[in-house]
Formats: sequence, C-alpha cells, structure tokens
Amino acid sequence: MSELLADSTAERASRHHREIPPLDRIDGLLLSILVMEVAALSLLHLGAQRFGDLNFYTEAKALASALRDGAGWSEVAVNQGPAPVVYYAIPFLAVPPGSADRAYWWAAFIWNVWWVMVALWCLRRAAGALAGPAAGMAAGALVLAAPFSVYYSFGIDAEPPAYLGAAILAYAWATRRERRQDAAVPWLGGVGLALFLLSRPNAVLLLAVLGLAILLLSRRPGGRADARRMRRLVVLAAAGTIVVTAVARLLPSTAGGSPQLANLSHVLFHGRFQYRSEPFDWRYWDNETRRGSADYSAWARTQDSLVQLARGTGAPISSLRWRWIWKDLREHPGITIQSAGVRLLTLNLAFVNSRSPAAFRLGPLSGYVVYGLFHLAVNLSWLTVLALCLWHAVRRWGDLASEAPLWGPWVALLTFHLFTYAEARYLFPGQPGLVVLAAGVLGSAWQPVRSDS
Repeated sequence: MSELLADSTAERASRHHREIPPLDRIDGLLLSILVMEVAALSLLHLGAQRFGDLNFYTEAKALASALRDGAGWSEVAVNQGPAPVVYYAIPFLAVPPGSADRAYWWAAFIWNVWWVMVALWCLRRAAGALAGPAAGMAAGALVLAAPFSVYYSFGIDAEPPAYLGAAILAYAWATRRERRQDAAVPWLGGVGLALFLLSRPNAVLLLAVLGLAILLLSRRPGGRADARRMRRLVVLAAAGTIVVTAVARLLPSTAGGSPQLANLSHVLFHGRFQYRSEPFDWRYWDNETRRGSADYSAWARTQDSLVQLARGTGAPISSLRWRWIWKDLREHPGITIQSAGVRLLTLNLAFVNSRSPAAFRLGPLSGYVVYGLFHLAVNLSWLTVLALCLWHAVRRWGDLASEAPLWGPWVALLTFHLFTYAEARYLFPGQPGLVVLAAGVLGSAWQPVRSDS
C-alpha cells in the first residue's frame, strides 16, 4: 500500500513538473531582445521617473528597514496600494542600511526587469494556450514592439507590480482549459488578480465586470464551467484583497480616515481641469512643463483657495474638494464629456514629455529623427493591438464573457480614468490580456496560411 501511495505521489509530482513549460530557444530570443531594449533605453536615458511620486519608495524602504532590523514599525505606513509597498520592500531587504537612494533604485530596477521577464514568459504561454505556438510568438513580438514594460521598469511605482498581476491572471485563465483538474490554476489566477487590484485599487470596477461575466456564463449551458472557475477566482482575489487591506489599515503610521477616498477626491478634482479649456494641450502636468497653461493656472488657483478655506474653517481638504467637484459636475456637464473624449485618445497614445526631442540623439542620428521614429513605432504597435482586439470582439462576440479576465483589467482602468486625471501610464497594467487576445487573432490567421502552403 505504501509503495502504491509513493508511486501515486511521484506521478502527481512528475505531472505537475511537466505542466510548467521550460524555457526554450524562442524564450531565449525574446529575453535577449528584452535585454537589448533595456540597454537601448538606458543609452537614450529614457524611462519612468526613478522614484515615482516617492510614496511607494519611502513606504517600501520603511517596511524593509522594519523587517530587517525588527524595529521602526511605528514608521511603517501604507497610504495607497499595499502591493507595491511589499513588492519593492523585498529587493530593498538586500540593500545595506544607510545606502544612498541610488542603491535602492538599482535593487528595484533589477527586480522590475526580472519580473518583466516572467511576465513575458506568462504572456507567450497564455497566447499559445489560446491559439497555438504561432500566437505565443506573436504575443512576445507584440510585447517587445512597444517596450512599455521596459520603460516603466525604470521607476519605483505601481505600474510594474500591477502589470505582473495582470500577466499572471492572463496566464492562469488562458491555460485553464489545459489543466481542468489542477487546483493551482484558480489559485494562481486569484493571486494575479489580487496583486493587480492591490496595486491599482482604482481598478476595483473589474470585480463588477467579472461578476457580470459570471452571470452571463451561468445562463449558458456551455458556459457554466467557466462561470464556476471565474467565481472561484473572484472569491479568492476578493478575500485576499480584503485581508491585505485590513492589515495595512492597522499599521500605526497609515493615515487616518479613508486614504483611498481622499486620493479619489484628489484625482477627480485634478481631472476637472485637465483638458478643460485646452483640449489639445497634452503636456505633462507640472509647473515647469505646463508653464503658461490656462488649465494648470486655474487648477493651482482653485487648489490654493480650497487650502486657505480649509485652514480658516478647519474642514478637511478632501471634503471641500468633494463639494467643489459635485458643484462643477452639475454646472458644467459638457466639460465632463469633452474631457472624457480627449482622454480616450490620450490614454492610448504614449509620449515622452520628460525630455525634449533634441535630447533623443543616438549616435549620428538626429534627435528629432530618433524622437519621431521611437514614438511612431511605439504608438503604431499598441494601436495595432487595439485594432486586433476590436476585430476579435466583433467576430467572436459570444466569447467575450469567458474572456473577461483578459480584457477586463484594461476596461476597468480605462473607465475610471476617463473621468479623472489621466496619463497613458495608468492604462499600462491593463495591456497583458489585450496582448494575448491580439496575438490569438494573429495566431489563428497564421494557422490556415501554414496549412495551405
């Protein structure tokens, strides 16, 4: 009997080991190209702001210090998404105490690049599971054609862990049909979804999207299995998100009240001025880049007046923002529609505003030439992904409910940022699932061509 049990255990372990595809030559080629892109962007001095808005950097550094030294827990706080704080605290544990900020940035950068490689591996396997090996290769090509994942790896911000979470979710969901009896798939999908939501809490609408998909699938005789899997995924992710958020709220230095609601009032108030009277001014929103901007000046004046009012009355600044937002929504509905329309465009176009075109010079090539070619390649590749996804949605309308974990993250982020302050980077974490769907279209088109030749 013991021998039979041992053989059964060994067989299960062997089967589980075989279910994780090893790296192959295609992986080696894709990863080599990714490393070359890292080097190229480094030479061009392109990349996200190294320390983001400082929140995740300072909070992760404090958490790493507390974990390493066993003291200083009173300084640990999580005031935005909990996942990026934990995500960056892990590599920060390897940085000697007292090191300069640059050492912490290097640790985070190497950590980000490593997980970008894992995400690339996940997306190739996800597309391959949906539409065959050609789709897997197409997914790798689409990721590398628009090197957003490399670009955002240079910054300590929420985008890299959120992107990783969406990539894990896409992999777990796309491969579900190959592993119906493997309990690790829904577990892995729940982890990916929770990581995505804990990095980008403003994408919570995704749970409603998945809930609607579950309802639609449960009414179809052939969709009930997917409905059960999706329900399990949502329950696991929601439970993990609630637990982690509750623990974060217990930390002594976490801001009182509701940090997420305060942050929501900030981005809504901010967004009421973006593209308000200058719909074609797409410059980065800071006092240096937006010098001379009427919208920026109006935002600064209104913000200052609310701060003065808060000091005089003792009212919370977030409450005053909310009052101003509701009043402006009622009185200027046209601005809401206009701004949302402009954001629909700008959220899906990438521009590097931190450097002038002249600074893009690469060897003998003029800076303006490099600037134009770079942005043409990046935006054309991403617009191609969107076009392929739209084509897929039109042709395979009936499959959209079962594919909600793939397109849902992008839709949730897009919906939120259409009506708040928006930058193209905010939609970056929603890209993995769309890349898988677009690659599936290319892979399906390639299969008949190969069979006819």
